[in-house]
Amino acid sequence: MDRRTFLKNAGIAAAAGTAMSVNGNAFAMARKPTPPTGNDYRKYLQAKDISKTTLSAMKKIQREEILDLALKRIPTPDRVEQIFETVMTHIVAEEQNDVEMTMSTMIENPVFEDVAAGAIIQGHKNIAADYAGRFNSFPSMKRTITNFMVDAQGVWVELIWEGYQRDSVKGVKPPKNVEKFVLPVAAYFDVNEQGLISRETAYYDQYLGLVNLDILPDVINNKALLLLVNPGLVTRLDRKGYR
Repeated sequence: MDRRTFLKNAGIAAAAGTAMSVNGNAFAMARKPTPPTGNDYRKYLQAKDISKTTLSAMKKIQREEILDLALKRIPTPDRVEQIFETVMTHIVAEEQNDVEMTMSTMIENPVFEDVAAGAIIQGHKNIAADYAGRFNSFPSMKRTITNFMVDAQGVWVELIWEGYQRDSVKGVKPPKNVEKFVLPVAAYFDVNEQGLISRETAYYDQYLGLVNLDILPDVINNKALLLLVNPGLVTRLDRKGYR
């Protein structure tokens, strides 16, 4: 059977089915209608504005609003350059262990949030002291930027901290079993209209940080420990020939 014949026959079958359905409905209408039980669902079919039928629908952000929000976050070329210059100066100053230059990129009352540690530091003096402490503990920390994403409010920076711990940090002495400190970090910098950082928020894997400080064992590189924590992962690694 070719396609044309199939469609023709299908049309005839559909027409017959429709006729049977109409006849069935006519038969049903001829009988005494049964009154609906419980709530009458038909009231929902009379709604003129479906966006106001439920609380969640009324709170729903419309497509146009989402688009407007996205457009507002697109920075102008001048704004991109301003943010880039400020944050790059800040990162270079950190790498050079220059507290004064680092703080020159920030407002008078900035905020620094270490999400993994659950710490929030506020104020020029307090943040400067925190930077000084870190620079003293990690005097040769290299920062390699892997991503830099600017929006109208600031910038997301993904980077890798890499270096050596030379002094105690918050009571933790330099590790004996860790040769090098390597930690992927993501940070968001809020930059105001004057081109100064008002808030820095840092995100990183706390477990990796503690491994670098030799506080927790590196279960990833110790098969016996990893087997206790995640035996399924060990099996998958062995199957793929990673070990």
